[in-house]
Amino acid sequence: MEHLFGLRPRKKQHVIAFVLLFMLAFAGIRLEKIANNCEGGLPISVTFEGLSETDAHTVQAVAVSPKDIMLPLSHKPGTSVWELEFLFWAQCVRVYAPQELLQRKLPVTLTIGETQIFKTDTATMLETWKAAPAPSGLVALDSPPNLSAAHLPFLGKIINGPIEAPFLELFAQAITLACIGVPVLYLSLRRARPRAKLAQWLRLCLSERVPLVQPKTMERGYLLAGLLTLTLSLVLLTHGQRYGFVHDDNITQFFPTILQGCRSLELGVFPTYNPYSLMGSPTASVGTYALSYPLTYLSYFMAAHLLRDPYLTLDIFAIVHLVLGYFATFALVRRIGLRASLAMCVALSFVLCGYFCVYTRGWFYMAPVALWTPLLLLSLTRLLSAVQVGGRWVLETGLVIGVYFHAGNAQMWSYTLLLGAALVGFWHYGGRLSKGRLLWLLPALLLGLAIAAPLLVAQSAEVTGIERSADFKQGVLKGFLALLLPAPLVDAWHPGIHPGVQNLWAHLYHFAPLYFCGPVFLALGLVALTSLLVLRWGRRLVGANAWLLCAGLALWLSLGADGGLAALLAHLPVFNKFQHWWKFLPFVALFSALGGGLIIERWLQSTKNLKAERTLVVLIPLLLAYNAWISKTVMSLADKPYPALPAELKTLFFNPDERLQRGLTISPWKRDHAGFVFSMAQNFATVYKLPMLNGYDPLVEASSLNQALERRYKPSHSLTRGSASFQPGLPTEALESLRRYGVRWICVTDGVQSLDQLRLLEALSGQVTLRYTRLGLQVYELGGGDPLAFVESDPSKSLPLALNANGGTVTLGGATQGPVVVNLLARERLHAFVDGRPIAITKDAWDRVVVAVPLGAEELTLRYEPTWSKGLGLAGGLLLLASLFGGMLRHATTLSSGSSEVTLLPKIRR
Repeated sequence: MEHLFGLRPRKKQHVIAFVLLFMLAFAGIRLEKIANNCEGGLPISVTFEGLSETDAHTVQAVAVSPKDIMLPLSHKPGTSVWELEFLFWAQCVRVYAPQELLQRKLPVTLTIGETQIFKTDTATMLETWKAAPAPSGLVALDSPPNLSAAHLPFLGKIINGPIEAPFLELFAQAITLACIGVPVLYLSLRRARPRAKLAQWLRLCLSERVPLVQPKTMERGYLLAGLLTLTLSLVLLTHGQRYGFVHDDNITQFFPTILQGCRSLELGVFPTYNPYSLMGSPTASVGTYALSYPLTYLSYFMAAHLLRDPYLTLDIFAIVHLVLGYFATFALVRRIGLRASLAMCVALSFVLCGYFCVYTRGWFYMAPVALWTPLLLLSLTRLLSAVQVGGRWVLETGLVIGVYFHAGNAQMWSYTLLLGAALVGFWHYGGRLSKGRLLWLLPALLLGLAIAAPLLVAQSAEVTGIERSADFKQGVLKGFLALLLPAPLVDAWHPGIHPGVQNLWAHLYHFAPLYFCGPVFLALGLVALTSLLVLRWGRRLVGANAWLLCAGLALWLSLGADGGLAALLAHLPVFNKFQHWWKFLPFVALFSALGGGLIIERWLQSTKNLKAERTLVVLIPLLLAYNAWISKTVMSLADKPYPALPAELKTLFFNPDERLQRGLTISPWKRDHAGFVFSMAQNFATVYKLPMLNGYDPLVEASSLNQALERRYKPSHSLTRGSASFQPGLPTEALESLRRYGVRWICVTDGVQSLDQLRLLEALSGQVTLRYTRLGLQVYELGGGDPLAFVESDPSKSLPLALNANGGTVTLGGATQGPVVVNLLARERLHAFVDGRPIAITKDAWDRVVVAVPLGAEELTLRYEPTWSKGLGLAGGLLLLASLFGGMLRHATTLSSGSSEVTLLPKIRR
């Protein structure tokens, strides 16, 4: 076939190889998914008859996989039944129980699916089941090997088959693909005319054209119409409710700490520490709370002082970013040459994509992605224009890169830079960006890193040594059709859900709105990208459609393990710590809208089809508004943020006549009834200023100090899916640990099911006194705990301690001498000062802060000081390098008389 605008036919053997590789990859991926996701597996339950409630706390059943990975079965409250919450391939069932209980001949039934496959009694189990290693005081027994019902590829024998259904589905899918693939291959390899038609259509849609000039009034009209659509969609998204963006982790983890930080800054103290969570935890230096980000405090100021409701902070934060992101995306689309009507549609397709509709309400730090990503791309497009690039461009681009890093999510910042680098690479390969212009990126990047450096260095220091693997298995393949079509035309699971999940997360089986990117732009982009199978794009064509190729790259990465590329990226430094590869979805929405929008623009210019344009202007906003309306949050609570503490609880926790003591929460992850926030679970205690032993911050919880803390008081702290070190015994030091850490209040919420919580309750039985009960919450008092601050030689005497968002202050009174224990974890960057003079901190056997106080000291101050100074030093060096490179480039540009200039829309050579 003739050469057409950079389009050339691929060799037949290459096309055949592509198709065969696709078929093999598809089969391999499906087989891997069947094996790992337990497709075709059946639930498992074990029933012990005649168990008392006390006996039930001493028993645990575990499913053991062929790879010796164990998953505990959950005990259903009020019954003698243990069952899997997740589907899980098991080669046997293991039971842990005391010897004396097993000798009582209690009936035991093992059920797979709905079939009772085994019935015996506990005494017979002792004789016939295989003994396994067990903690002291317990016996572990494995079910007989002859129960295996099926053999699974990659894994071996399992007891919870059958698994025929997914293999039959795989066979049917392979036949379907073959029926589609053979005619496509025939047409592409044997018939010249279809290939020529495809090439002509691609030439029309992919080749650049001169941008359409439209009146400013028309542009403003479409800009306003899109803004009105966005406003209506946000109302539909929140269903007009107050606090529509305070759900999921926003209400449980982020907002309590953000609220504490904003209130602290209002009092003149920059927040670096949360003394109320996890025995004292860092905040600003962790980065996820955006406490070094100006718009966080601006949102709080607007909420607290203009609207008189500080609990609207995250709502204002999200709405401001989405609205500004709409304007930034509209400007970007106009810059690359699309008409105003398409600019409105593309901008709405990005800020109202399903990912933002779901996750701006649960993860507040996703909202800045909607603003800073188009702003960065807007800066990058300046490199393609005939406008002189210099110091101002470096400053603007560096500010975007640097400030974006402070917005709360380093992962999304890294993904934005990755795709921005890919975009620039495609432009350079396609001849649209010269090396001279490309070099200007270096000082801009250095400036951006300089602005990010104080937090970047501090955050790196906080996560050093933390074990965190890149979970690249979960991708968007299961919801691929939901990217294109709205619910209920398609249905899809949440990409992070495991098949077979029940109860709490069952609603995630119907989560198609999360994926939605729109049926027009993405569909056109996919059609254009699949042409790469049979046609080779020339360099000019690559440069002209770099947005489309970036969309393909983002989509490929969003597939996780199903695409393979994520597994390669997960081996790189930094990226090997990132999880949840469906976080590429907003980038898929943006780049596919830009690439697909360019295709439509070129087609409209050639056909002058005004009817099609008007249809798009109506259809796309309607679909996006509808998807916003049906979008759900991952998790919602019955409580609004944050109701006043009941008077009885307030008196109990904060009695002015008694010393302040620490609490411990024993509760399920979520409770649907009102009053859950009073359990002090998650980070709720930060709002009410009650110090807690536990809390919610995955990064801090993974630190070595907190891991050691959990091992001291949790019976099986690593009890999670995939745990290979299951130990169901109760540590002998659990009660002693609680007392040494100053725990007085045990807040227990109805619905507790996990083994470690039940065993801890069992250990507390008889040691605590019930002091409060209401709305499914019981508060118990544990006596004998150490104070929050005391002289080491006299633990019975409490020293006054005032906690704040910087650390805390102990009043010594001049008569104290010797080691003083402050009941906070002795973190590396927690520093002590006695009457303003620095003094060394040591730690005792419980990792608590110990300070040797001299006689006559009046005040001991603890202050958490992240490594800001190192970050500022690095920032100074990066600023110097940015200035040097910028000066050199400016001088070189002057000498070359602008020879590096490249026009935005170069004419494609025929």
